[in-house]
Amino acid sequence: RLFDVLLQGKPVVQGLDVVKRAGGTRRALTLEIPHVRASTNLTVELMSKSIAPDWNTAPILNGLDIAIEQ
Repeated sequence: RLFDVLLQGKPVVQGLDVVKRAGGTRRALTLEIPHVRASTNLTVELMSKSIAPDWNTAPILNGLDIAIEQ
């Protein structure tokens, strides 16, 4: 699975390979992306690098934790 991550319409991670970054299959990957501006809505987009994504190549997201920066 290769995909780009966009927040508020802006690319923040490009060409993400979760298995590679996590160090193998069935391992968690945590990414921290600071300084994202949002007033009332946060738009998260996962854009597949595959031309015709299927169950094996489509982007995947299992959780999202949002914290307000002070």
